[in-house]
Amino acid sequence: MKTAIPFPIPKSGVEVIWNHITRYRGGSVTRLVTQATPQPNGSFSLVYFQDQFVFRDKMKDYDPKNPGNILFYFKQKVTAPARLAGGVLLVHETLDQVKEPRSAWVYNAGQRRVRRAPQVSYDGPGTAADGLRTSDNLDMYNGAPDRYDWKLEGKKEMYIASDSYKLDDPEPQVHRHHQGRSHQPGSGALRAAPGMACGCHLEGRSASHLRQA
Repeated sequence: MKTAIPFPIPKSGVEVIWNHITRYRGGSVTRLVTQATPQPNGSFSLVYFQDQFVFRDKMKDYDPKNPGNILFYFKQKVTAPARLAGGVLLVHETLDQVKEPRSAWVYNAGQRRVRRAPQVSYDGPGTAADGLRTSDNLDMYNGAPDRYDWKLEGKKEMYIASDSYKLDDPEPQVHRHHQGRSHQPGSGALRAAPGMACGCHLEGRSASHLRQA
């Protein structure tokens, strides 16, 4: 199945947001995430997550004639610290969330109970963030865009890194100097592909707060 951008030439802020929400990220993703929530005195504790998600149209039982309203399935597991480890968030992300809000469940490892989690949306509290992060902060912005007034402030052309995995490979693409005390990527490790970055100056307003992306 081919993947396309909903609005190749966006004319409004909300169209840019839809491009972001539905952008290509591969069929499925597993990633490790570290979250820090700084306190007023500067102290913080790190929380470690394992995120997994798979897009509905990449699953074997997907029927393109009956696509349904599921965009992807998401699971987030807390792996550390020990007091939070084992907690799991499961989300069935719908495409039209005004018609059908996302379904979410939380597993509390201490209580060994699963419960529905309708608060996992919009400005509901983010996982293990002491109330300093909202659910829609994850991934720059996620979820339904209907509660905000999005304004596209401008567009500009940018060079976007492409196939940059070799930057993490120290040999043979890295030139080393002074017995390894300094190094820089070799030219062979650097590739750039021209692209259009829309929404670099995107502003979203709500009645309660202002978000700048």
